[in-house]
Parts: sequence; C-alpha cells; structure tokens
Amino acid sequence: SIFAVIAYLKETGDLSILDEIAPYADDPQISDTIYHHLVKAIEYSYAQLGLYGIPKLLRADWNDAFQRLYKGRFAKGYTAGNLDKRLAESNAESVMVGCMLVKMAKDMLEITERSGRENLMFSERNSKYIDRLNEIIDTVSENINEHFWDEEGGYYKAGTDDDGNFYGTSQDTEGKIYLLPQAWAVISGVAEGARKQRCMEAVVRELFHNNGLVLLSPPYIDTEPPVGNLKYYLPFFKEHGSCFEHAAAMAITALFTAGFTEEAYKAMKANLPPAASRYYPSQYKTAPYVWPQVINGEEGEFGAGGDWLTGTAAWSNMYIQQYLLGIRPEYDGLRIDPNIPKTWEGFKIRRNFRGTTYEIDIENPYGASQGIGSVVITEIDGEKVNINIKGSVIPRELVKEKKAVKVEVVMKDPAQQGVNTEDELKTAEEFRQEMLQEGGVYPPGINVISITEKLKINMEAISNIAQGA
Repeated sequence: SIFAVIAYLKETGDLSILDEIAPYADDPQISDTIYHHLVKAIEYSYAQLGLYGIPKLLRADWNDAFQRLYKGRFAKGYTAGNLDKRLAESNAESVMVGCMLVKMAKDMLEITERSGRENLMFSERNSKYIDRLNEIIDTVSENINEHFWDEEGGYYKAGTDDDGNFYGTSQDTEGKIYLLPQAWAVISGVAEGARKQRCMEAVVRELFHNNGLVLLSPPYIDTEPPVGNLKYYLPFFKEHGSCFEHAAAMAITALFTAGFTEEAYKAMKANLPPAASRYYPSQYKTAPYVWPQVINGEEGEFGAGGDWLTGTAAWSNMYIQQYLLGIRPEYDGLRIDPNIPKTWEGFKIRRNFRGTTYEIDIENPYGASQGIGSVVITEIDGEKVNINIKGSVIPRELVKEKKAVKVEVVMKDPAQQGVNTEDELKTAEEFRQEMLQEGGVYPPGINVISITEKLKINMEAISNIAQGA
C-alpha cells in the first residue's frame, strides 16, 4: 500500500527504504525496488480509466458487496458463464478509487522529489515521471469535478454502473448519497473551496444517525442497487447502509480535515465503543472496549457485530492523534495542529518521534477549535531554552539527536485574522541564522537529518480521551 509506505517515511524520515528490493506478491520470481512497486501500483490504476476518465470499479472498491459474485450470489445479469466477460466489458467507475489515486499520486510526487528522483524519466512517454504524476493528479481531479459533482445535492456522485449510468445522485430515489466518495474527495484534496464545505455539510445532514455515520442513504428497498450485491444484506445492515465503523473513521478524518471540528468530535464519540455499547447494550454483541465492524439498524437498534474484524482501531488511533489532537509526523518534523472542541481548555501529550520524546503542553485560553498562536520550545535535554517556532512544524533538524524536548503551545485567539499556520518550513541553517539575528537561543551541534534512521515508535497511549469526551 502506498499509504502505508508514506506513513513509514513520515514517521522515520528513512527514504532509503525506497531503494530496497522486494519481490512481487503475484510473481515472487520478479523483484524490484519499493519505489518501483509504488510506481506500478499507480500506473495500474491509471490504466483502468472508464468513460468519464476516472478509475473503473473493476470487481469492487472498498465495499465488498459491490462484487458481482458475492458469497456465492450473482448480481443481476451475471452468471458463472458470463462473469469474467461482463466484468471486462463493464463501464462502472468509482469516485472513491479516483480520489485515492489522486492522493497517492500527490504523495508519490513528494517522495519522488525528496528522494532525488526529480529527473527520473518515464520511459513510455520519454518525459520526467514528476510530469506524469502531475498529469494524473490534474486529469483525474478535473474529471471527477466535471462529471461527478452533483450541484443540486451539493455532494459527489458515487460512480457509474456497468452501463455508465451515474448513481449516488440527488435524482435517485434510493442510494442518493454515499459516504466514502465525500470522505476521500476531502482527504485527497479533489474537493476544494465551497465543494469541500458543501460535501461535508451533506454528510452531516444526510448520513449522521444516532449510531454514527452510515455508508449510504436511503438504502435500496424498492429499487435494485446499481452494482453488485448490496441487497445480500437487509437495509441498514453491513455494507447496505449500516454504520460501518471503518468507513466512518475515514469520514471523521475528512470532517477534521475540512474544519468540521464539532461534527467530527460528535461522530467520534458516537463511534467509541463505550458510547456505542450504551445505546443497545443487550445487542452490542461484543466487549464494550472493542470496536465492532458494524452497528446495524437505521438508528443502531439491531446492535453491533464483527468484533476483532475491522480496520477501525488503526484509523481511529490515527485520526485521534493526528487530527483531533493534531500531532502529526511529517518529513521535515512534527506538526502541531489541533482540531479540538471549543470547550477544551487544553491537553498534554507525550510523543516519541525519531528517538526524541516530545512533551507537548497545549493551552486553549480563547476557546478556539483550530489555529496555532505560538509554539515555543522551553527545554531541551533538561536545559531551559526559549525557541519560538514559526508556523506549526517543529523542524526535526532543530532537535535531532536530542533525547527530550518540552514544547508549550498556545492556540490562537479566534478573533485574530490572517494567522497562517502553514508557514514554509525553513531548513536548519535558515532557522539558525534567523534565530541568531533575532538574538534567540539556538542549540549547537545540529546535524543534517539522516534518512537512514530506523523506525522507533513508542507512542504513549492517549488515556484521557474518554474524560475529554
């Protein structure tokens, strides 16, 4: 997975892994660098564009029940004799897959430049591969926005069926809106400006039930699903419109990303096992500290199922740390960018990052949800310092090879306008010169970051999140 590799690279700074050799899963006799594995994954998806210029659905996207042969049941019009032929001829496309391709291409563009491959040639076009990646980003983003934006509904259509007909539209009587196309449009950056705002508003308006965010609405009762076997399940069960916790976690990430802090926090609390199990405790069907795969029923009345079977825990751990608390690893350092309820007075967190323990104390005196007013390093390895950080990223070069760093953060006053928390990250030398000119303190002996530092993750559990809830 490209996303897994990107997460590793940002956590460790170890770009050398891209040069390591690994065999292909479908043909272990052939090996290639990790980087070229990623290239082939992107090229495979980009080679499968449909009528409207976004990736085809093929057998299914995230939703397994889109498969035309699902748990022994054939979708309408499919048989054992025509399955492969019809799949090859299908024009079904997926907005979710298109958005994921855009996100992967953006990530690949950055690591291509950072790993010194900016002049790498793409042999099929005799051009630089970074130009190819920009082509993918621009082409697929433009096609999604041109063909799949539903202006009346204020959200993205889900895709097309085998015959190229749109579904997940405001004109449909059932299956009018799907959750994951909206989530990934925001996560990928395909949705910008007003569209980002509107599609998240639609998620909150149309898909937020007592049990959390449901996959689609309304379910298919009187009509046939556009593709696959969604009706294998009853309405509001499993892939047919339940609160599927894994998908909900992706959507919560999107809500935080789009600045819908209160809505994201409310959805997060609905998803947390202790809260979810309280609604229908006799039907929760798993321990109250375990995320289930799904919570079934229009309002969760049929309880949960599928414990120990879901990617929910990993996604929830990620969005709680990186988007709610806002402590996010990046290539050049550790970003501090909370999205917290206005009622929070602050919090403290300890984060181990590339061998350094960061003790971060975040104060929220103005009742803000977002935005950083100041970031100050107050102590390095027991020595008192006073280093003001511009922006919200603590440069890794600044504290490399240090064991412990204390950081004090004050969130900005919402009344202040034009405060930019996305300042360009300066190099260690630029930062040092600026600090010296301003008469600040700068720790000596800072070396250029090593890309061979190996993974060291010892992330302290967030024990007080339930109290904050």
